[in-house]
Amino acid sequence: MSTVTSSATVAETALASTFAQSSTAADNSELPMLCLRNITKSFGDEIVLEDISFSVPRAATVVLLGPSGCGKTTMLRIIAGLDRPDSGEVWSGSRQLTGPGTFVDVRYRRIGMVFQDLALFPHMTVFKNVAYGLGGRSFGERKKRQQKIVEEAIALVELEGLEHRRPHQLSGGQQQRVALARALVPKPEVILFDEPFASLDTSLRVEVRTEVHELLHSLGTTAVFVTHDQEEAFVIGEEVVVMADKRIVQHDRPSVLYSKPISRWVGLFVGQANMLPASVCGASAQTILGSIQLDEEYTSSQADVLIRPEHLEMLPSGSDNDGSAEAGAEVSTGFGTVELVEYHGHDTMYAVRLADDCVLKVLLPGSSPQFDHGSKVELCYVGPPATAFVKDQVE
Repeated sequence: MSTVTSSATVAETALASTFAQSSTAADNSELPMLCLRNITKSFGDEIVLEDISFSVPRAATVVLLGPSGCGKTTMLRIIAGLDRPDSGEVWSGSRQLTGPGTFVDVRYRRIGMVFQDLALFPHMTVFKNVAYGLGGRSFGERKKRQQKIVEEAIALVELEGLEHRRPHQLSGGQQQRVALARALVPKPEVILFDEPFASLDTSLRVEVRTEVHELLHSLGTTAVFVTHDQEEAFVIGEEVVVMADKRIVQHDRPSVLYSKPISRWVGLFVGQANMLPASVCGASAQTILGSIQLDEEYTSSQADVLIRPEHLEMLPSGSDNDGSAEAGAEVSTGFGTVELVEYHGHDTMYAVRLADDCVLKVLLPGSSPQFDHGSKVELCYVGPPATAFVKDQVE
């Protein structure tokens, strides 16, 4: 799908128009496209979701991010109408889908879903798998209209010429596109994705993820993804809902989650991070790297300061700082030894042991490693004001 064909462009324009008309007809208000209020769910004596509330703006992509077993997939199933919550409400615009005395059947929710295993029918062709999303059999003019919709969806995901193949005759990426086309044909108000790229190898996963992201954006489709992959969540999501232990712990834009996590756990979960012991007083932290400016005033206490690996600069021991710190910023330094070198092609991650046996991760850009195992180095903090987590605070 990296090269958009003319037929795909025509199909995209047609489906985008249909989506827009569908959304306008359903609700012209400024209400969120999807809203969950105080959702709680148990299986037997085990609580799997507890007092969950969040909303999804129209035409936005929101990602549910969390470790395995935190309730992400159960949440999707409740939205889709495949499971009933013990309490709480689900709304789509001004339509209540789930609530006290209300439960709209999955067939009438106007919510599409792409499952982790894709759930394609092995005995059906690509065309029939996509057409299955439209429901039962049709005849006459209705059949012709539905055939056109299916053809447009197949062209949109660039599977023209493969309509008569069966799933086992397709690549993993092509199967993913069939599942997406099937979810699109009923013109849903929301599409749900349950870890849809998990079965793909790394290079294909990145390619297909980008294609799906671009397609959803071009169609203006409201989407909710589930993943345990932080990188995937940040790439796809305009907003990310971080879940842990049955609850939402933070809901924010990816950049805010990364730069201002609400807790140590979130800070460590949403990316590579160092937690540097410090004594904090006001907006300053005293660390083994020296004094580091903080992002707000803190009561005098012991704390951990969040240091992202890319906010550390590494120099040969005894060198002068090259001035890469922000203008006017105080440069904090510490001395250590490189213990591990992990080369990733576009950058290199180092593990550096400092004098107090604290090990820090340092991420440096460049096409080749600049330091070897055993190198004596000096670390400089060159990042923005940092976030601190007071050690006795309850998280």
